[in-house]
Amino acid sequence: MRLLSQHLRGVPQGRHNRWFHRLTALMVILLGSIGFFTSVSAEEQTEFPTPIVIGVDEWQPFTGKTMLQGGYATHLLTTVLERLGHPYKIRFAPWERITTEGRNGSVHLIPDMWQSRERKKHYIFSIPVLNNKLKIINRSGLKPKAQLLDDLNGLRIGLVQGFQYPDELVENQNLARELAPDNRSNLLKLINGRIDVTIGDEIVARSILGKLEASEDQYYIPDASIDLSPLHIALSRKTPNGMELMRQINCELAKMFNDGTVTTLKAQHNLAFITDDYNRAFNTYARFRCPSENEG
Repeated sequence: MRLLSQHLRGVPQGRHNRWFHRLTALMVILLGSIGFFTSVSAEEQTEFPTPIVIGVDEWQPFTGKTMLQGGYATHLLTTVLERLGHPYKIRFAPWERITTEGRNGSVHLIPDMWQSRERKKHYIFSIPVLNNKLKIINRSGLKPKAQLLDDLNGLRIGLVQGFQYPDELVENQNLARELAPDNRSNLLKLINGRIDVTIGDEIVARSILGKLEASEDQYYIPDASIDLSPLHIALSRKTPNGMELMRQINCELAKMFNDGTVTTLKAQHNLAFITDDYNRAFNTYARFRCPSENEG
């Protein structure tokens, strides 16, 4: 501006003013244009799929088509998205299909997944939402009773296709495994004596056995757990702006733990006895640059 002012010293005052005002107007237009394109660029960086597709399998009481709001884990996730203002749709399918579509990006979010090194290649995981206690469920009359992984040799073991199990179980090639599409199929085989044991979360197993009207003399669930597996929301790495979406999900989960929403949802699904409180185990607000409660 200084050089321009020196250059215009020989110009009559009226023309000088006109040139100055024109230049000022042009600079305002240019600065406004830069601001507009910067704003558009920032908005584009935080665009998410519309709607966000949630893949849900049958894993009652945490997920399931006939459950209230798709089961507790599904209800938790949809509540998060609603509070964030993100539209979504739910796709019910078997676990193997859900995880395949998660890997290729046609499913964006899965409400109930355990972590593993292999899965981290395809998914971004939320903070834990609860703990699953994996136990060995025995058929009636099995002696000696199987309580630990070392007790499985020589037994017919029912597993679910595509599920994550402890490495010690997966890597032991001497075990006799029989794969099924879901937990219900394995538990049916168990109470009918077609397999000796199956492995799964105790809450899920008891929920299914109750619906099958199985009596307690048809199965045995030990007190000991073979693994404690934190449950997470999983986000496909092929989701546009996935890191930002998961940051928002983690921040909203932390708020929901703090404001009592999680406790309310558990009660609605008859899961109030689950007392995992992960918001105290993770400094979520600082870790994910969450806005303060006062900022919303």
